[in-house]
Amino acid sequence: MNGRAIIGGAAGGVAGALIWGAVSALTNYEVGYIAWGIGVLVGGGAALFEARGAGMGAVCAILALVSMLVGKMAAVEFSAPQAIREVAAAELSQQVYDEMCEDAEAFAQLPPDADVREFMLEHDFSEASRASEVPVSEVKDFLEFTAPDLRRVHEARLDYSTWRDEQTERAVDVLTSQMPVFEIVVDELGPMDIIFALLGVGTAYRIGSGRERAAA
Repeated sequence: MNGRAIIGGAAGGVAGALIWGAVSALTNYEVGYIAWGIGVLVGGGAALFEARGAGMGAVCAILALVSMLVGKMAAVEFSAPQAIREVAAAELSQQVYDEMCEDAEAFAQLPPDADVREFMLEHDFSEASRASEVPVSEVKDFLEFTAPDLRRVHEARLDYSTWRDEQTERAVDVLTSQMPVFEIVVDELGPMDIIFALLGVGTAYRIGSGRERAAA
């Protein structure tokens, strides 16, 4: 097996995956036909070092497939933050901010010995019917996540723009850190993705095995 040809094909695959990720980052779109281009880059990289034979073609096909997966995952990673910001911009309205400020003011007035579950019911932080029915897990989450936000809004007197930007970036950090990228890639696969992937794999095989050069 031609080791230099394998390295050349792998280099082409890395370049293709980076291009896919970069295009997604710059345009906020995934361009599926780049998968075909990855096949050309992998096969071409191997061909530079005289790759020949069915075995080498199979290696190039595998390298192309792996590179496509990495490129697709990179595209998801790069495009996700902007998608989250767009959703946050729609959800974090002035009305939501005003309600948050009212809740923060009311929370600041609570006596130290007050039952936080009553506050959660009055301000729609729980869907329970009575305070005694508020789940312990909801109370824990409220005290761990919501209460500090309410205190900060009240104490810092954040304006709407600052609050919205902070909440948006927090959502980006939390959601992207927990994002199951591979599962998203699998779920988003469509017919055109599969077609371009097959074209890319086939192209990598043909070029890597030397068939393209033999036909020429």
